[in-house]
Amino acid sequence: MTRLNSSRYCGLPARGGQDRRATIQALKFAAVSQDQVLAQVRDLNQGGRGPSTRILSWLNRHVKQLRTDSIEALRKLKLFEGSSQQFVTPRVLFRHPPELGRWRFALSDGDQRAYPALLDALDVEERPQVADFQAVLREIAQQYGDGQQPDKDDVTVAQHCLRSLTEMYSRFTTPEERAALVHPLQTCRSRSRPRTHRRLAYVRAERPVPRRSS
Repeated sequence: MTRLNSSRYCGLPARGGQDRRATIQALKFAAVSQDQVLAQVRDLNQGGRGPSTRILSWLNRHVKQLRTDSIEALRKLKLFEGSSQQFVTPRVLFRHPPELGRWRFALSDGDQRAYPALLDALDVEERPQVADFQAVLREIAQQYGDGQQPDKDDVTVAQHCLRSLTEMYSRFTTPEERAALVHPLQTCRSRSRPRTHRRLAYVRAERPVPRRSS
């Protein structure tokens, strides 16, 4: 039986095979449900902790049986360690180092090997995409109030985001694609310091579309 290491739910070891099934049936033990697992993870998060390897392994084994709403709930829970032994949500994790400082993190090799099905179901990306760079810029802008100077590491991250977005912008071939990138940058610009305004304005400037080779 799955042991959740919880004051709310617990499991008792039983012998394998037919003996195990007979014991469970005779004692009328309930099988662990996805709702119980989600409740346990929420309890752990509220206490500043994350799920154990047993819980993550259970989720990985049963991921195909999880309901859509359960998957959505898991995306909002802190399931994996980011840095400094702090648990974070899957949305800030990537399979390769994102080079985004304290704002985004890379999954450990061990987690990637241990929970491949779960990571696929949670849509953990290989590397940051347009929306990720935009989100980090907004988060950095919101972190600092008027008159506050961003620290050096955050400036480096913001510059990396801007360079990455500029490269992506240059590859877009239609006005609709470019507009989809520019609008969030304008939102970020309105919340940023004047120096950042100039950096974001560079990305917003109309850039030539590279010609495709025939």
